[in-house]
Amino acid sequence: MLFSHDAPAGWEIPGRIPDEALPPSLEAELPACWSHRRVLSQVFEAVTPELVVHGHYHSAYATTFVAPWGSVKVVGLDCDGTDGNRARLDCTNGVWAVTPIN
Repeated sequence: MLFSHDAPAGWEIPGRIPDEALPPSLEAELPACWSHRRVLSQVFEAVTPELVVHGHYHSAYATTFVAPWGSVKVVGLDCDGTDGNRARLDCTNGVWAVTPIN
């Protein structure tokens, strides 16, 4: 399992504001953001998780990403105070499930 603020590079973030629509102050941060996602991709490949949970983009979503080692469930969390900003991770007998909390 990989829990991080940002998401590794490799898949599109549903609901993410397009780069060209960002205000100039945030647009200036894009190079650092993309660089950070590439670094997280290296962590992602080293850890080979079955689950990734991240925030940063204020977009609640769940998807499956097919990695070289198999399917990876990806859960993006929304911003504080909104539906989808939290999730519950249940781990029992080696089996896990993620449930968004609204």
